Amino acid sequence: MKRFIAFPNDKGGVGKSHTGSIVFDWLTAKGQNPRLVEVEQRMDFSQELVWRGKYRYRQEASDDENRNAVVAITLAEVDKGLLNPSLHPLEALQVVAQGNRPLVVDCGASVWALLSEWLITRGQADTLKALGYEFTFLVPVLANDVEAARFYANNYAELSGLGEVVLVRNERDGSNYFPISPELIKREISVPAAIYDLRESLLSADGYRRTLREIADDPSVSRRAQLDAEEALSAIEAQLEKHADILLSNP
Repeated sequence: MKRFIAFPNDKGGVGKSHTGSIVFDWLTAKGQNPRLVEVEQRMDFSQELVWRGKYRYRQEASDDENRNAVVAITLAEVDKGLLNPSLHPLEALQVVAQGNRPLVVDCGASVWALLSEWLITRGQADTLKALGYEFTFLVPVLANDVEAARFYANNYAELSGLGEVVLVRNERDGSNYFPISPELIKREISVPAAIYDLRESLLSADGYRRTLREIADDPSVSRRAQLDAEEALSAIEAQLEKHADILLSNP
């Protein structure tokens, strides 16, 4: 059994990529050898990954299957025929969905409708399940962001029909997650607001966004920043452990 772990929310800026990087590092520490997949609509996304280095894993990409790599898939490239127009972005994902590697899928803003159509209407969820995948959706929602909360509430039935659903509470701006009703919350994880006190340390000298693990391990940042990053990581990883049954792949 392999995990297909996705981070959907059509609202941008709610913590999808940030949460994805934490889960990716946690899975890596567990010896899971995950593969990170970016699905975006922006035409320049592949180029942006190269020059901005949104994830350090992009810089490590290679043909060596034993290394972590990002598969940058752009819907615009498919639409403009730069990729085989008959090859949907997640069909390209199937090419790398071999072996026992879990997939960590960072869904860009406003792409979930297209991905869900492919998974459900085109029956590709069944194809992935036949390959041994089970689905887990971690849905980040920023407190006091009604649009982000509505995505969770409006899409819960569809997501739960595919697999497990986890509400990721981003506590940066408070604790109000209206209009999500309690009966729609079966599992949840909280991302503490304290993480955002580290925002200056999140950017490296060359301008790319670092993970909390990189900050905790970086002797060039202040000792306070290292300790804060380690404390935040420990709090989130302890919560991930509680959901290990729906996050870890089994050989």
